[in-house]
Amino acid sequence: MPPQEKISIFDKCRDAWRLVCREVKRASVYLDAPSIESLHWCGGIDMLYQNGAAEVKQFNMSESSSQEYQKAVFILSSLIEGEISRTLRNIIQCSNFQYIILISAIPPAMHTTFNYGIGEANENRSFTEMETTLCDWMGNMNYTVEVMYIPFAFCNILPELVILPQDGNFMPLLSNELEELIKAQANPKNDMKITDLDFTHLMKEGQLQYKLLVTAIDSLLQQLGICEDIYSMGFTSKAVASELASLQSARQRRKNNQQLKASMLIVDRTADILSAAGHRQDNLLDYCLNVLKPLEDHLVDVETDMSYLSGLHASCKYTLAPGCLSQPQCNRSKTLLKQMAYSKYDDALTAVLRNLIESASKENLLSKPPKVSRIGVEELKSILNLFHKKIETMKSESGVLQIAQSVIDALNTEHKRKQLLAAEKGILMAEEPSSALSQVNDSLKADLKRDEEDRIYTTDDYLSLLTFAYSAYNCDDEKCGNFERDIKLSLLELIKNTKEDNLPAITKKLIIKKTKGDQYKVLSDLFDKLKAISSFRNYFGQYREKSMIPSAATSVLQNIAKSITDNNKPELTDISHHATGFRQLLRTGFGFLTGATKARPGDQPILIFCVLGGITIQEVKSLVETISAANIQPIILSTNIIKSNSFISDLLNDHIKPETMSKYTKTFT
Repeated sequence: MPPQEKISIFDKCRDAWRLVCREVKRASVYLDAPSIESLHWCGGIDMLYQNGAAEVKQFNMSESSSQEYQKAVFILSSLIEGEISRTLRNIIQCSNFQYIILISAIPPAMHTTFNYGIGEANENRSFTEMETTLCDWMGNMNYTVEVMYIPFAFCNILPELVILPQDGNFMPLLSNELEELIKAQANPKNDMKITDLDFTHLMKEGQLQYKLLVTAIDSLLQQLGICEDIYSMGFTSKAVASELASLQSARQRRKNNQQLKASMLIVDRTADILSAAGHRQDNLLDYCLNVLKPLEDHLVDVETDMSYLSGLHASCKYTLAPGCLSQPQCNRSKTLLKQMAYSKYDDALTAVLRNLIESASKENLLSKPPKVSRIGVEELKSILNLFHKKIETMKSESGVLQIAQSVIDALNTEHKRKQLLAAEKGILMAEEPSSALSQVNDSLKADLKRDEEDRIYTTDDYLSLLTFAYSAYNCDDEKCGNFERDIKLSLLELIKNTKEDNLPAITKKLIIKKTKGDQYKVLSDLFDKLKAISSFRNYFGQYREKSMIPSAATSVLQNIAKSITDNNKPELTDISHHATGFRQLLRTGFGFLTGATKARPGDQPILIFCVLGGITIQEVKSLVETISAANIQPIILSTNIIKSNSFISDLLNDHIKPETMSKYTKTFT
């Protein structure tokens, strides 16, 4: 394999934001939530102020600028249509702008295709007409408007990990939804199978969602300057990979970027639900992201209360911005976050304590390092409390202190997760699928006998345990059916006996809000999804057997990476190659005549491992180690970092007509 310079993803993402920041001088700057999250991980709000931004606001209907601001910069990650367009118009008409710059993370060709269809020859038509519309909203056609495309909407969480925040709720289709799509075809073939489905069979809302996802992936590859070979595993990934292979802008990019070669493997999250559905405790960063409250309007980062350390009275804590894990301006903090992700749990705790001691010693708060035999909450607190009310010292060590406080807050919530983890271990040790459901049913009946405040698990916890059980076993026999009926009735009774204000978030979203008098029907639909999760393993070939014994199951994603990097080059029967040009088409179709070897994802010096539907930090760690060991640079790309509760909610939601597309008033043409 020829030597090739490694890509710095952080530098590439930061370069995109530097282009954005060139435009913000003396401007009132508005960002939508995905743009805020991208900036949060790539440099922070200081980048805007250092480049002369007058004020920075969130893009929403209630915001506007005072009369003194005549220049505005809108940084948006969505199509300018529907709800987004109405919000933009309201902000402009409530302000006094004479000069507007609109920066979109979506290329002009996608805007034009959405508005006028695939046949429109002028790909800049939408941007040109948008400039006229914005002048009209300002009330003077002589005012100045610029609409431009910059691919900036990516979150570089770790050196090898990139998240697409605008696609954070994306989830691959389950088998029951694929069967529903087959039935929905106007003239379905009698012999049409799930494997025959492609992008064109999706509902209009689904087509739009997939198009936007493919556009986001293409924009990232453009920013990285990559020419990729494309592979897929799974039904949804196949549709996304095919669309990416044929996308006109992607073809042009691959033609222009022949120097930097990479393989890209796109995998459905539904190929391995078991690794994602559990309440894991073996990775410190995973643990913090799962148990702490999400930072407002953020998918990945979490918040921690810094008011005590700052010396604020409890009644004033809301005057202080919360702490968080992302500290892109502090190299020590970035290194510590990487250690929390890639080290063993105990080693990661040691790294947090060591950094705290180093910070305290640097600020002369500690005469000599303490002797610590065991690292826990109290040991971390004893060092952190040395900074109590020392504001100037806190400022200089802010990044490390915020991460340490986050770890302490996370460790204080261990009890509930240990209970869930114990229940999941019991499920894995079950002798048969019905025994796993029996355990859940027994816990449910026991909780029904308890008062509400004394119950061990909530309805959300039971949905989580059921998802875990169905992802571990094929629950399709008669015994399982009997337990399903009992569990549904018990869940309904548990919901009925819980005060509405105390019902947890997933229950409210998936059952209460969707109920029109028949909660049993809603629960039955949820169980159809659970059975689809259970049966997904039936579509495996090469990786099926390794996932059939729950107690001995290993991560399917890691098994895929091992197969790809295996020096013996085993045949990859579950992975499809998508030809991106005539030469690849010849190699794929006529390789046996030309003597060319079959293309493999491990052929190139860079491997982009893309998981649609989210990924855990522990999986990122395993993939990075496995791929790096083969002297291949890993880039892990996903739509989100998996957090147990939000993952269960996204997994059991409707994927045929995704809710996230409701902000657009029309669908894809």
